[in-house]
Amino acid sequence: MILASHIAHMADSLPASWRGRAGEVVDYIEAEDKDGKVLGSGSRKDKEFLLLYHLVKETLLMTRDEDGKLAGVVTWHRVKKPWTIGQLERWRPDDEDGKDIILVHMLARDSDARRCLLSAMSRRIADAAECSFHALRGDKVKTYAPRHINRFFNN
Repeated sequence: MILASHIAHMADSLPASWRGRAGEVVDYIEAEDKDGKVLGSGSRKDKEFLLLYHLVKETLLMTRDEDGKLAGVVTWHRVKKPWTIGQLERWRPDDEDGKDIILVHMLARDSDARRCLLSAMSRRIADAAECSFHALRGDKVKTYAPRHINRFFNN
């Protein structure tokens, strides 16, 4: 179980490549998300810290295009019902046996990048086919129908 406080104590000692990757993701999101909805407001350092948190707990995935440039990123939380947005904002640890996957920071340049991210998620989350998927944008939650998600599990 990874807590945000664990990352706070070790953020400066993480490999430089990890910190560089977090910075690259912040650059990508800020360039592609003109409205600032994906990462919201906050300092660059806070955004990088958030991404390092997801990187360490293995809930951050990225995809690249043919030229090696970032084409998409997603982070998620795994929780049990009932869950609240406030619970996610408090950075509570994931529930290892939770069946709700909350896509929190997702940005994909196109449908191929989105497909690649969700397909990779289905491999990362062993029981993904048994979970419910939701997307969080600000204070709104979108629930995906199983038919929309299941097509990615068969790739």
